Amino acid sequence: MGSITDTLRELVALVGQNWLIAAAAAFVVMIFESAKPTPVEGEDEPRASALQRVAMLASLAAPFLLFLHAFGAFVLAQQDAGRGSENNGGVILALIACAVVFVLLPGIIGWLITKIAPPFATVLRRAAPLLALAVFVFTICVTYRNAFFVLNLYVLSRLH
Repeated sequence: MGSITDTLRELVALVGQNWLIAAAAAFVVMIFESAKPTPVEGEDEPRASALQRVAMLASLAAPFLLFLHAFGAFVLAQQDAGRGSENNGGVILALIACAVVFVLLPGIIGWLITKIAPPFATVLRRAAPLLALAVFVFTICVTYRNAFFVLNLYVLSRLH
């Protein structure tokens, strides 16, 4: 148990406390969006408004930005320490595994909320778009430096 706690402390030191707040908020937003009540038989599913569609895209981009920020912070820490990237495969694999769990677990929790309390799921679903946009703006404020660093280093530099 001590090593997990130490690893979490190292993660907080690496990415910062605001990153953890943004990750927790994005996790909650994904639960809210996943709490989708099943439509009544014979009734058409309501169409998503423009705000809901933008909010869905924003909530999809938030985990991506969080991942880029964590990866960028890791790369910068390795460069500052003068270490190479040959032995870092395990850390990067763990980061990818965490990202997968971060995306799958809210869907399962939202589904459970829908099955247990459909009226509560409806309330959560209605609150999701506004909360998603607020979390996305906060996530951009927290992650823009490292996310841009990673995009510039690995994507944009390859386009010249």
